[in-house]
Order: sequence, then structure tokens, then C-alpha cells
Amino acid sequence: MTLFEPDLADVPVLTVLQALADETRLAIVRDLAADGGERLCGSFAPGLAKATRSHHFKVLREAGLTRTRIEGTGRYVRLRRDELQRHFPGLLDSVIGEKRHLAGLAQVPAHENRRLAGLAQVPAHENGYVPPARAR
Repeated sequence: MTLFEPDLADVPVLTVLQALADETRLAIVRDLAADGGERLCGSFAPGLAKATRSHHFKVLREAGLTRTRIEGTGRYVRLRRDELQRHFPGLLDSVIGEKRHLAGLAQVPAHENRRLAGLAQVPAHENGYVPPARAR
């Protein structure tokens, strides 16, 4: 069985950023970057349901961030660091380094951390945006 892993030349940067906007997926990418190698998928986020964890790995893989190797019943995942650096220079390093930036936001509520760090879209009702009145 082979899994879909796109060529990074075919992946828009927006897709990569959307995959990284989720805190769980961002934590997975940071863990993979820190380890520098391959890890069993089940070793991440033990508090999550298996199906939820599988979904997160699928999003990361289809966004071109990871490669998955199947061995028996196990799935091993690794970061596509070199390929990402070639196609999106500096992106991965800035995302991994963002943890230091977020440490300075520790006193700010979690939803504000994500908004200030630019890691998630803030719903319109939370960002103060008021759409213009429609002409009739």
C-alpha cells in the first residue's frame, strides 16, 4: 500500500501554512524537527483518538510536510526538511523558531496567541471586522 505524497512543486504555500495552522499538527512538526529522524505515528499526541491522530498525519502528508513509511502494521513518519527548504526557503525554520516567539506571549489567552502569531485565522466575529452594508 502506498500513500499519496505530493511533489512539493505542486503544493501551494497556502496549503502548507493551513496545515501548520493547527496546534496539534504544529506540535507534531516541531517534534519531528527536534528528533531529526523517523518516528512511529502512535508516539505522538497519546491523548488523541487514533482516528484524529491519523487525520492530522494525513493533512501533514498531503500538504507535503511529511513522508510516511509503512512497515507491517506501523506507520513511521518523518519531516521532509530538505525538500521544504528547497521549495519554501526559511519557512520551516521560521515556524519551528516561532515557539520562542510564542513563549513571550505566555501571558496572553491562547486564542490571542494564535491570532498574534499568525498561526490561525480568527473568526470575523472575534477580530472586530464589520462587513459593509449591502446595497439594496
